[in-house]
Amino acid sequence: MYKFHEAANAFPMMSDAELHELAEDIKAHGQRVPITIFDGKILDGRNRYKACELASVKPNVVEYTDTQDPYMWVWSLNGERRHLSSQEQKATIWSKLYSMSESAMAKRAEIKTAADKARSEATKLRPRNENGTMTTSGGTDCTTTGRTHQSRAWEADQAGVNKGAMARAKSLHNKSPELSDKVAAGEITYAEAKRQTTKEVKHKNTHIVSDAARYVNMANRQLDRILPNDPNAKKELNRLIGLIEKRKATYE
Repeated sequence: MYKFHEAANAFPMMSDAELHELAEDIKAHGQRVPITIFDGKILDGRNRYKACELASVKPNVVEYTDTQDPYMWVWSLNGERRHLSSQEQKATIWSKLYSMSESAMAKRAEIKTAADKARSEATKLRPRNENGTMTTSGGTDCTTTGRTHQSRAWEADQAGVNKGAMARAKSLHNKSPELSDKVAAGEITYAEAKRQTTKEVKHKNTHIVSDAARYVNMANRQLDRILPNDPNAKKELNRLIGLIEKRKATYE
């Protein structure tokens, strides 16, 4: 009995109905495409393996012999032919494989090295003060921003999605890895995951603002006791209470 490789698990499985349909086909016509094994685990062919079990057919397996990184091999084999619900799901799955891939890590390091070199060269050209120190422009580090855009553009191109979809997929993963995994598995859509994260953020913010309002009200009562005749302090606290209540209303 074989376990599934983590690269294979990046993609969603067939539904039960589809698996039974595949099992019937294998029972009638045999297993046309072999199952690929890597490090003793199924790298490609989980659905065929499950269908063979259902059909009581001995699975035909072969060892992985390709020279390509196995993670990217799984993507090249399944990324386009699988029916994925959205570009965000596609970007999420590619990002999972990318993060586990040695060759992808090498590409990321290459992009970083090139950007660091460009930043070093740009630093040499920056104007300096009379004492030799560099002037501060107060602006954004363009090389860092450029590195981010360059990396994201490359990632989006490799995944076959637009840069916006890649950015949204990464943002979701940063906010909620659990929901990101559910999108990749096809359990929920990206739109539903986004609604859930928005709801969670609003709920958290509501509690934060409520706590702030409680503390300001406590301060207000203390002020009445300590400085009952200080109209300016009272006015400032009332202003803060009004701002907090207004912010709280936006989360309700």
